[in-house]
Amino acid sequence: DRRLPRRHLPHGSVWHHRVGGTRHRLQCGGLAFAVPFGLGQAATIRVAYAAGAGDVAALRLTSRVAIGLGFGWSIVGCALMWWLALPIAEVFLDAADPANLPTLEMAAALVAFVALYQLPDGPQQVALGVLRGLRDTRVPMIIALISYWIIGAALCVWFGFALGYSGPGVWAGLALALVIATMAVMTRYLW
Repeated sequence: DRRLPRRHLPHGSVWHHRVGGTRHRLQCGGLAFAVPFGLGQAATIRVAYAAGAGDVAALRLTSRVAIGLGFGWSIVGCALMWWLALPIAEVFLDAADPANLPTLEMAAALVAFVALYQLPDGPQQVALGVLRGLRDTRVPMIIALISYWIIGAALCVWFGFALGYSGPGVWAGLALALVIATMAVMTRYLW
């Protein structure tokens, strides 16, 4: 393709390991995200039902159980991915093939990063579901805008480029933005 200069094309000896590792990270992250996302959707329905019925006790119980399940899944998911990062990577790649070793190492390192990402992400998704059930969507949108697009983007640029940490720096910036967003959403829930 003439639109993309050759200097921007990934070079097989270096870049395919990063692409393979990143693709693996996306698959594991998406799978892990499905549980808190589903819990958040269920929380939206149950909290809205309790709020509509005017049942404050059921609303409190439902929201606390849902957020507790979100925290629990985050801890379990983080621990499993952290301890099983390499075996999880070996499900997708043949570990007996020496050509796959760099990709396996990259994938295992990125899965460990996804594992840590789960700790704030699960509770945040469930708390967002609880807030949606309470018809509170404007403040969470503002929280996301500030946390990710203002603070998070600045952190990604700072860690990834100004400090020279490249890809891991960008992921660290995103992780810190997620922690900030989670703390703000949880504060909104408790308020």
